[in-house]
Amino acid sequence: MANRSLSYTSFFTILQLLWSCTFYANGCYTSITSFGDSLADTGNLKQLTSELNQPPLHLFLPPYGETFFHEPTGRCSNGRLIIDFIGNLSLHLT
Repeated sequence: MANRSLSYTSFFTILQLLWSCTFYANGCYTSITSFGDSLADTGNLKQLTSELNQPPLHLFLPPYGETFFHEPTGRCSNGRLIIDFIGNLSLHLT
């Protein structure tokens, strides 16, 4: 009787594991928001001032962004940050 109970328990445990693996959350994220220090956040002055008629000019001049993007990006950085590399990995974060 103990063997039968153990086999039923094992069967239903495996069945539950297989069933739960088929219904995983599909990553449907379109963006990453990172709040942090200067290692993760280069500022959002461009986005905050986009509603104004005069965005800050110094962010659109070299050297901002020219290391990787070959043109000024409006970010207070000359290249990519760790959050950019994480976003390019296409990880399924659920």
